[in-house]
Amino acid sequence: MGESRRGGCGLILRCVVEGEFIDDFSVPRWTGSALRGVFGHVLRRMSCSYTRRKCDGCDLRGSCLYYFTFETSPEMKSDAAVGTGLEAVTRPFTFDPLEPLGGRLFRFALNLIGERAVGFEAVYFFALANMGELGIGRDKMKNERRRFKISRVAAVNDVRGIEEVVYDGKEYAYGSRSAIVRFEDVRQTAERVVAAEPRYVTVNFETPTMLVYDGRVADRLDFHMIIRNLARRYSLAAEYLVRSWRPLSAEEAKEIIDTSAAVKTVDCKLKPSFSSKFSLERLKRERYGPFYRGTATYMFPDEFWRSERAVDALTLLALGRYMHVGKLATAGYGKISFAFRVF
Repeated sequence: MGESRRGGCGLILRCVVEGEFIDDFSVPRWTGSALRGVFGHVLRRMSCSYTRRKCDGCDLRGSCLYYFTFETSPEMKSDAAVGTGLEAVTRPFTFDPLEPLGGRLFRFALNLIGERAVGFEAVYFFALANMGELGIGRDKMKNERRRFKISRVAAVNDVRGIEEVVYDGKEYAYGSRSAIVRFEDVRQTAERVVAAEPRYVTVNFETPTMLVYDGRVADRLDFHMIIRNLARRYSLAAEYLVRSWRPLSAEEAKEIIDTSAAVKTVDCKLKPSFSSKFSLERLKRERYGPFYRGTATYMFPDEFWRSERAVDALTLLALGRYMHVGKLATAGYGKISFAFRVF
């Protein structure tokens, strides 16, 4: 697992967006689906010459930013070796849902995955800015959409402790970003954990998470299930989004998953929930679930740390902070982080 000979460094751009609502709106506890929906609506309006036509069959989809972002498909790469039988593959973005900061203030994050997505950062920024006019869902009490203005955007590399202001409320700063999260940043995080050989690792499912295992929604999120899902997401991203990543071979993926299967779940504090959203595309409210949120603690045997695949498994786990895990990751579901203790 790692970077290929195609050159460059696998990259993720994490944009933390701060804003202010134009009125004292009531804000729902979950905003990830609304953020994704409005972002897609605005990006399609910006990108598409045929706003009433579906993407299927459109002769412009090969060069369309909306199609690349929201309808990411194996047909984007004619010589692909991974995921060719799938209808869709890993999208080049995820949202972290809105976090209230007091009063009308809030923040959320947009994670861009891969060279092409990062290269279109400026277009995505203007889509974010235009989202403010449409608003994040409708306030039922006021009978109006929750419109807002962006006050600040920063590119953040939380591994290396770098924050770079992209927009200060007045000007957008064009140019390359020093705060790019590179593959080696994530890999080094994994290497530090492996060097410590902790007995226990606790994964925090920061947002509602749905993992499907053996054809059903898992209500117990074992470690190997997380790694299995992230291995698939990583390989699809490597094939279609990140030129400098190398997809896992079937043998490599099996070795990583088999190594992860030795990890035992010793404590699981997860609460189920369901979610619903109003689809702007289908003009109806849709219900999803169950999702699970909370923490799970895993006990790692000594043989795990002796395996040559330990760093690979922890690298995938660290990538989950940006790529998320499970279903509906682009809407903010499945964001994870982890902490460990040696004894």
